[in-house]
Amino acid sequence: MELVILTVLIIFNGIFSLPEAALLSSRRARLQNLADEGDVGAKAALKLMDDPNRFLSTVQIGITLIGTIAGVFGGSTLAEDIAENIRRDLPALAEYAEAIGVALIVGLTTYLSLVIGELAPKRLALQSPERIAIIMAAPMSLLSTLATPLVAILGVSTTLVIRLLGVKPSDNPEVTETEVLSMIEQGIDIGIFASNEQAMVQGVFDLDATLVREIITPRPDIVWFDVMDSREEISRKIAEHTFSTYPVCREDIDDVIGIVRAKDLLLHLLTDNRLDLQSMIQKPLFIPETVRVSDVLRRFKESGIHMALILGEYGGVEGLVTLNDIVEEVVGDVDREDPQITKREDGSWLIDGYTSINRLEELLPDFDIPEDEYGDYQSLAGFILKRLGRIPEPADHFTWHDYYFEVVDMDNVRVDKVLVKHVI
Repeated sequence: MELVILTVLIIFNGIFSLPEAALLSSRRARLQNLADEGDVGAKAALKLMDDPNRFLSTVQIGITLIGTIAGVFGGSTLAEDIAENIRRDLPALAEYAEAIGVALIVGLTTYLSLVIGELAPKRLALQSPERIAIIMAAPMSLLSTLATPLVAILGVSTTLVIRLLGVKPSDNPEVTETEVLSMIEQGIDIGIFASNEQAMVQGVFDLDATLVREIITPRPDIVWFDVMDSREEISRKIAEHTFSTYPVCREDIDDVIGIVRAKDLLLHLLTDNRLDLQSMIQKPLFIPETVRVSDVLRRFKESGIHMALILGEYGGVEGLVTLNDIVEEVVGDVDREDPQITKREDGSWLIDGYTSINRLEELLPDFDIPEDEYGDYQSLAGFILKRLGRIPEPADHFTWHDYYFEVVDMDNVRVDKVLVKHVI
């Protein structure tokens, strides 16, 4: 009978260990989703999570109390019974009977406590942490309420000890970007997520680390209308360069007076003989080139304008960015052809000028740009301009880090094609 009582005490010890391991292993996001759907147990579990000091104090009170009772009960009853049996049945060991009885009970109690009171409950909790946390949250909340005075004393004492040790509360976020990406990788391995979804999530995180100047359409590639352009000139530009929005300037790209939507232009071109460009102009959105892409997205949302002119440090227009450019950062290019990179028979490369520096570093071993130039340009064309210090002309060439660069073709003032080959 005494052994049954000891086993029951150890089982209660396991019952207290179960919610402790379950709550510590549960993912808050899953519990929050269940709580939002009206699950009362999930709401109770979240409350326990929000006050870990109170919850852990309650658990430790139960575990310590049961452990103490089990130890006292085993030592005072079972150990004595075993000693009596040894004295009666094994007289030769009578002198050591009490020590043997205590040793056997300590060994048995330790074994049962480890298996039934700790290891098995915690393994069970790790299998279904949220489910067990939901089941056990209500009774644990009730015990916390009943033990409020003792829990309060233990909580204050624990906080005092932590402060005396000089440990400050952690200000680290509960979930980091690295942890989210790691979970997505695990999800890909078991088939929950597709690999392109991982790339999209990574793209979203990158928005906060990317400056808008890294994704702009550069100044030479901007298609804009002069406020004095004729109906024929506007029609020609729309036919040659189809976009949803165009900047409107006064003689020069640095004198932007507004933006105009293509659909408004087309409506007037189809219905009116006289085109009044001035009447369709909307207020432009100007953004410094050092602003992060995530902030640009926020400005788009607040203003309702989905195109912005990007200004350099001296106030000149360096380029423009659209909502579509930001979307492409997340999902990949949706309407732009990939830069043409052709490897020729002699081992040289014919590369488009707008090929990114990152792509170039992947393509050409040992090609690196100086650290102090990072952020100054994002494409091969920018690299060429930086090296030459002027607008290139066809046949301009130079050598950089064992690579020969030659401008093969220009599109007005834009570097179109570049020949690159390794020189020994």
